[in-house]
Amino acid sequence: MNNLQTINGKAFELSHINLEKPVTKAFNFSSLSSSHQLRISDRVKRIEEEEVLHQLTKALIILVNPDDILLLEQPGSTNNEPSFKQVYVVLPPTEMCNKDMLLPYVEFLISRRFNFSIQLIDRSQVFSNFENADLFFQILHPQFQVLYSRPGLKPYPETITKELTEAKAVAKRRFDIHVEKSQTFLDLSDRARHLGQNGLSAYLLHQSLELLLRGLIKAWGKKEKKTHDLKTLILHCKRWIPLLYNLFPEEPDILKQLNNSYIDARYNQGFTISDDILEAARSSAVSLLSYTIAEMNRVLA
Repeated sequence: MNNLQTINGKAFELSHINLEKPVTKAFNFSSLSSSHQLRISDRVKRIEEEEVLHQLTKALIILVNPDDILLLEQPGSTNNEPSFKQVYVVLPPTEMCNKDMLLPYVEFLISRRFNFSIQLIDRSQVFSNFENADLFFQILHPQFQVLYSRPGLKPYPETITKELTEAKAVAKRRFDIHVEKSQTFLDLSDRARHLGQNGLSAYLLHQSLELLLRGLIKAWGKKEKKTHDLKTLILHCKRWIPLLYNLFPEEPDILKQLNNSYIDARYNQGFTISDDILEAARSSAVSLLSYTIAEMNRVLA
């Protein structure tokens, strides 16, 4: 794990915390200004995001008084999009009971940043994820950056010795089985649409996405999520691929339309859906499928 910088000072006294300088060295102003490999627009974005991370860390320390703040960066869905930043706020044990109350406040801090997400977690979960049960955390362990750490706490492990090759292979096999099924239902959806059966096409599209998301959950060795609601499944899968939700426009509400089709296409005779909505749904589904496959191939390589 890359411990970029620890803010020194007493745990609960903000006057002892020096935040005049950025809390992370992940983005270096001087190197950016002299780089011949980055376009000016890229430099501006990076400088802006360093400042966002600095201000976000400062606000989280004031609001939550965490044990640690960790950062995991993952690639954007395209080369032109910025990386996605998952911020893990490690709460003291005494604050975990307030997790549900705190979450809306910390999420408000990134409400206009589509490429940021925040998760609240406790230290025992972090250590367990890194060292024992969670394959995702074990694989990406070296990429985590420590933005802030309260002095005197046990450091996170620098290396994990567990053999991951076979575990990755098992995860890949589980995921690939669901990808094949998901693609089959996508093809069936296209055939139904070609025959003018838009309602059935939407239902099959829902099934394609549900199978893909369930495959993602199974690949990481997690228990089945007993729901057919695509929004719930995507929110559950965001911890592994945060950009999934961003692939669907807010208007029209594609996920709501597909969720409705799961029921209406079976029990509402004559149910249909407009060509425009169906086309938007298919486009988002294809984006989700291709992006998820690319991300899983990258992580499990």
